[in-house]
Amino acid sequence: MTIKKPSKKGRAIVEIDTDGSYVMSEKNIQESAHVNKFDKFILDIRSILEARKQRKNIRR
Repeated sequence: MTIKKPSKKGRAIVEIDTDGSYVMSEKNIQESAHVNKFDKFILDIRSILEARKQRKNIRR
């Protein structure tokens, strides 16, 4: 993982002002709760869809 000091402005905006971002890059990045590599995007989408499916089943 690479750590930039000082942090880049774009990353600070993603960390603080948005719900998060996924990065598609061959380089190693410092991941956090708000910044993840793109491979985690698929896992997160699956989790969201599964949770939504379960909520629909509970409502019935």
